[in-house]
Amino acid sequence: MGTLSLIGRFAVNDGRTMLRDPLLRWILLLVPLFALAVRWLVPLIDSHVGIDLRAYDVLLLSGYASMAGAMIAGFVVGMMLLDERDDGTLAAILVTPLPFGRYLALKLALPTVVGTLLTIACLPLTGLDQWRWGYVAATAAAALWAPVAALAFAGLAANKVQGILLFRVTNLVVIIPLAAYAFPLPWGYAFGLFPGYWPLGAFWATARGDSILVPLAIAVIYQALIIWLLARHFHRVARRS
Repeated sequence: MGTLSLIGRFAVNDGRTMLRDPLLRWILLLVPLFALAVRWLVPLIDSHVGIDLRAYDVLLLSGYASMAGAMIAGFVVGMMLLDERDDGTLAAILVTPLPFGRYLALKLALPTVVGTLLTIACLPLTGLDQWRWGYVAATAAAALWAPVAALAFAGLAANKVQGILLFRVTNLVVIIPLAAYAFPLPWGYAFGLFPGYWPLGAFWATARGDSILVPLAIAVIYQALIIWLLARHFHRVARRS
């Protein structure tokens, strides 16, 4: 079976799963809803509270871009993988000619790509800052957190309740590095231990007019390494299921 045929089958199957589950349908709407909420709340807070959030346009936009699509796609894929682990689908995949690594890559890639494209398309809806190609690249790098969250969700949790708790913890790895915005370089690099810092660093470098190659490369390599480690662990979990 060709790769394009596999992609088509997985897209149809995952699409049906999302349409059947009301929770997953609503989650897919959250990316544009978050963008519209930011667009509405920023001027509202400015006018009624007196806090000029426009001075933090870049921080707000980078936070939205790094969290919206990645968190939502990670949650959706994690839920699907957890269901497939519990109902024996993964065990069945292991005895088919389809390599488990390819299956997992397709399963992770499709929602991640959709979430990334949706987030990029919704960036102008926030009304924050101006469109820049560096923001697109940084958003794409931030989207790699979706497979990390999904694999942690499905591979380390015993059930959905534990999965949701673990998902919240993994998202802190993305949220905490936002505090680095308050620190000048090189002090901000102290947050580089968190993988979520480097896509944000690429975002902020774009806003300053600096090169984004170094933070972008670190973001991709760092998160790819974590994905590889978690995928190996998830493969072992699938064999035991």
